[in-house]
Amino acid sequence: GCFGSAIEPPSIGPRETVQPSVANPQFLNVLAGQLSVVGPRPALPREVREYDSRAMRRLSVKPGLTCYWQTRGRSDTTFEDMVDLDLQYIGERGPLTDLKLVFDTVRVVFSGEGAC
Repeated sequence: GCFGSAIEPPSIGPRETVQPSVANPQFLNVLAGQLSVVGPRPALPREVREYDSRAMRRLSVKPGLTCYWQTRGRSDTTFEDMVDLDLQYIGERGPLTDLKLVFDTVRVVFSGEGAC
């Protein structure tokens, strides 16, 4: 995996990040209201079983397709870094933050920054 931790959050493969489309299952989850466009990545049940109380705070908001972790290092960060970034987002979230993150995500996807 991309993380230096026993708990590895789901990675984002090229098919999931290159071009969101109606054919993308995650995009359909956004349309269905199960995912937000911006928010912490969804956690796997096996990961949540390992969360401490601090990491559990990631679950206080609807998960999303992109967040600070995706724009600030991705595979160059640890699990703890991801939790820090998700908690930072939770504290700063709002329409302008979300819009900036969408634009930052497009930039990162096309530059390949932080990809495994």
